Amino acid sequence: MTHPWMWAILLLSSGIWAKPIVTVEGEQTEQQSHCFKGIKQSDNCSQFRVQLPQYNSAWLNQKIQHDTRQSLGDKTRHHTQSLRQLLQAAARHHTGISNGYVYTQQVNITIKPQGANERWAAYTLIHDEYNKGAAHGSTVLLERVWDVQAKKPVVLTDILINSQAQKRLFQLAYDAAMADFVHDGDLSEDEAKAQLDGEMFHFQLTHNWRPVKGGLVLVYQQYEIAPYAYGTPTLFISAEDLSDIVKPAFLAYLQHWPVTRSEIGVKD
Repeated sequence: MTHPWMWAILLLSSGIWAKPIVTVEGEQTEQQSHCFKGIKQSDNCSQFRVQLPQYNSAWLNQKIQHDTRQSLGDKTRHHTQSLRQLLQAAARHHTGISNGYVYTQQVNITIKPQGANERWAAYTLIHDEYNKGAAHGSTVLLERVWDVQAKKPVVLTDILINSQAQKRLFQLAYDAAMADFVHDGDLSEDEAKAQLDGEMFHFQLTHNWRPVKGGLVLVYQQYEIAPYAYGTPTLFISAEDLSDIVKPAFLAYLQHWPVTRSEIGVKD
């Protein structure tokens, strides 16, 4: 007979109850604007803003800075500008006049922490953008999962048992998308299938993923598998369905992840 205290020892030794190595200790916010010919009217000014968490890990903070700079268009390997200088340059670059029309851009980049345990840390980079005169803005969600012990990214294939598992995960994701489009998108099953299998929105397995308590989420970009009205489709796959897909040690991480579905707006 296994006593309850023995299970507690097993969970502690496996790290499931261990404290996370990295924690959020603060926040960095930078904002810069540039107005066409100095005319400070909202539609004549570009504004760039970033909001970043500050972890107790210099290495993870560097990764966040790198992702933020990449999102701002800084493709250089060695960053010579400060983040503030980069925002200033971006605001100037996206403000001007063409054929008598003043163009501007509003960009907001937020890094949202999505939980951590003794080995992993996850966050979402949210890039919101609006160009003056456009019918609507756009949003890009970049999911990041890091192995804070090995100091490397955790890609989706790292946690899968084998290549066949990826095919099974594809089918689970496809079924989840079908269910969402039918139940929440007011489509018939035939309409949902036509959308997912069509040339415009041909469904594929995204590798843009992160853990949530009780499973994982697959996050798609606008227009990737559905029209703009669907936003950024987020598909939840339960740990129960992943038992023969995800490696056992990583499956335990998913089952006990600190961030729940309700905290990220995914329906049960």
